[in-house]
Amino acid sequence: MSSTHHDIAAAARHRATPSPTRADTRTARSRNVRYRRPSGQRFAPAEIALLLLLVAALALCAVFSRSPQIAPGDTSLVRIGSGDTVWDLAQSHPVAGLSTAQTAQIISDLNHLQGGGLVAGSVIRVPTSSSTGLALR
Repeated sequence: MSSTHHDIAAAARHRATPSPTRADTRTARSRNVRYRRPSGQRFAPAEIALLLLLVAALALCAVFSRSPQIAPGDTSLVRIGSGDTVWDLAQSHPVAGLSTAQTAQIISDLNHLQGGGLVAGSVIRVPTSSSTGLALR
């Protein structure tokens, strides 16, 4: 094969091969790009800060979600009057060291109350004012 025939054949092959478009080369490049961390560095400082913030938030949620409990022996029975609420009972039967809201939560937990609705004439358990069996759940 002469050099002229060789040049013609090469030119024909070149024309038959479609040239890549700009989008094709951009897609091919984006597939080959990988993020690599510098050697010896496992997490970026921003990633560490975000992780610590998340752990601190979860710890605070765990601390504030615990509610005090009263041992069953530190309760007394009370008959509900007309118009009584759990909040009223918590105020009239305070527990040393607890807020009214915490005492109301204990009354609700002791009696498995939902929504705070009480029926007049029913009997429920309330913590005694000398409750010493206080424990965190």
